[in-house]
Amino acid sequence: LPKIFSPAVALCSLKSMLSKMVLFNLCFIALFAATISESDQSQQRECNEWQECMYEVFPVAEDDLLQNVICNGAAACQHSTISAKSDVSCNGYESCKEALAIHSSQGDVFCNGPSSCHFNAEIATQNGAVSCSGDNACFKSSISTLGGNKIICDGCDSCAEAFLSAADSVAECSGHTACTQALFLNTLNMATCNGFYGCFKSKIEIGDGEARCYGGHSCQQSTIIATRISGYGAYSLSRAQIETDSLQSSAVTVEAFGYFAGQGATMTCACGKTCNVYCAGNGCFEMNVVCEQGSDCNVHCDDENGVACPLVQDLRTDDAAMDCEQDAVAVARKHKLAHNVVRQHTFDDAYLTVPDPPQIIAHAQLKSNKLCQGHLECSDAENGVSMENGGLTCTGYESCAASELYASKALKCSGYMSCMAGSLSTKLGGGDIECNGHLSCYQASSIQSGQNVKCMSSESCASSAVHVRDAYRVHCDGPMACSDSKLEADAGDIHCNGRSACTNSLIMLRNKAWCNGHKACMEAEVGSIVGSLECHGTFGCKNAKINVQTLRAFGYLSLQNAVIDSRDISIMSVEVYGYMTGSGASVECQPGSKCMVYCLGNACQDLQFNCRGSAQCEFQCDAENGVACPSFSQLEDENPIPKDDANGN
Repeated sequence: LPKIFSPAVALCSLKSMLSKMVLFNLCFIALFAATISESDQSQQRECNEWQECMYEVFPVAEDDLLQNVICNGAAACQHSTISAKSDVSCNGYESCKEALAIHSSQGDVFCNGPSSCHFNAEIATQNGAVSCSGDNACFKSSISTLGGNKIICDGCDSCAEAFLSAADSVAECSGHTACTQALFLNTLNMATCNGFYGCFKSKIEIGDGEARCYGGHSCQQSTIIATRISGYGAYSLSRAQIETDSLQSSAVTVEAFGYFAGQGATMTCACGKTCNVYCAGNGCFEMNVVCEQGSDCNVHCDDENGVACPLVQDLRTDDAAMDCEQDAVAVARKHKLAHNVVRQHTFDDAYLTVPDPPQIIAHAQLKSNKLCQGHLECSDAENGVSMENGGLTCTGYESCAASELYASKALKCSGYMSCMAGSLSTKLGGGDIECNGHLSCYQASSIQSGQNVKCMSSESCASSAVHVRDAYRVHCDGPMACSDSKLEADAGDIHCNGRSACTNSLIMLRNKAWCNGHKACMEAEVGSIVGSLECHGTFGCKNAKINVQTLRAFGYLSLQNAVIDSRDISIMSVEVYGYMTGSGASVECQPGSKCMVYCLGNACQDLQFNCRGSAQCEFQCDAENGVACPSFSQLEDENPIPKDDANGN
């Protein structure tokens, strides 16, 4: 066998703590890396220690381009210039922060760590994608791809205030507030805003492209210039400004289908444009449509049949002539000037300057706190790390991995795999547990916080057992942050904000859970006979098993194929309000329960409502006036649903 790298040995030594499947995958990856030939190894640079490759230039010579660059350590490649033939992976906390440039000619760029590619002057690929999955990973950076490859912004605030340019391709903003105040440039074919507040207050200038605002509040207060705009999420276009004057295409389509999707929005149909506005349910309620001279406005709605109409301001006159071509030239000139001003103001040149390298020294450790920034520095599987009178911060790669960790104050795991496969706890009322790094608390046997638990990065608390006491909260904001986990809150809330944040998890609560992200609670089991659940994300609670007292669903297809069961609940309320929200779902009202289903628009279309035995069932809808009703069945006193429900009974 070839010589095995130490990371492979470290990973394989976690056998007793990892599941067989995860162990196999991790060992396979490590062993595969170990078999790289000597020539290939020379073409790969791996920086695992704190600030190990800071201020370096990869490669030194233009003809000596590296195959891969991997920055695992905290601040490992800060202020560097990185070029690679294949992949660039910035996994550590602030690992590639403020890099002058990150380029890949044939591969992808992965910004997985929190703030890993923060304030970067240029992140660019020629034949690959750019993925920003860490918390604030690509904040205020300039990102571009060629060759039809995507920009993927999955992390919380991952591409906030960034510049996004994907030639003939798509920018996907699926993370919670992923692309807030970002600028989407017109090289894009499509901007897809799936995340909760995914493109909030952004400037989406994609010309002949399409803006898909699928997440709740996803394009709220944004300025949108696109030929097709789809507002499927609840409040997705609320208070947005939809402009058409600078478009080359003469036809524009706007769909306001989500729950109050267009409330307070304004669409201006410019001279020479044909604008089609399609409404569903209350999607166009209090939306404003301005028809300028020389425009052709077509609004599709029906107030009398439950499809709210927008407020139309018609500025057209029969006798007034308008030179649309001359007007368009003036508008385009004005638009270009405004674009340049916005870019200069938003991305100040100060961020492009390189400071003089400071003297690199270890961080001073405060008396009451311990800082672990080196590779495996505080990893102690036998004795653990206990801070009886202070906090603990693990920023290094695997710095506190496979250890029992305790702090009387805050416990922060910011490094790549920093607290992986460990046991984490803080004193009641003492401090939060923050798992901010990529895979930072992955497969933790126990995360028990005296205050809040915050899982902010990709898979940061996945496959773990999380418990918060008293009225404190669990925040799952990163992509797949708490997937395949057991989440329990004694009296506080559980927030699943990231893309697939709580997918396939068991969620136990006594107060409230929020499934705000794209596919946030898909295939999850949610149990709370006295609590409530809200599904705001696109496919937010798809295929889920739900056993709660109050369910409110607003997201596009958010309850698709879900099963809502009233077992052990005396009164259950189900409010289905979003666009196609309940398609394929079923409500099972068990004997002894009283169940009420409230519908709006087409939300209850294709929803099955089964009333079993002595159950009392009510539903509110109005098919004659455009409010779809569920399919209702009165059944015998029987229950084909297994007893092992979401409450574990």
